[in-house]
Amino acid sequence: MRTALIAMAAVLLAGLNGTCAAMSDADLERLITREIAPMVDEVGGAAIAVRMDGRTKFFNYGLAERANERPVTSDSLFNVASIRKVFEATLLAQAVKLGELALADRGAIAECW
Repeated sequence: MRTALIAMAAVLLAGLNGTCAAMSDADLERLITREIAPMVDEVGGAAIAVRMDGRTKFFNYGLAERANERPVTSDSLFNVASIRKVFEATLLAQAVKLGELALADRGAIAECW
């Protein structure tokens, strides 16, 4: 379920790409709360970061540790498990798009890991 929450957050935030500039901080927080907060009961907690207009906004929900009732903060660390491959693929795709790497550069790509 944690993977599903991370994937859902990624889809939600990808959909915000063109609309963030016209959105106030309060509107953005309402949108994220509406979409993410209901899922937090199942997974315990979530931290969402949104990069908008040169600023990074953090939205934290639920508990990082249920046993001690420690809330999620902007400094909470999460185990991303097998979703790591998605992050690596995204970074690789961004590097290719920026012209920093080419998919044919097998040696350069192997050095990243």
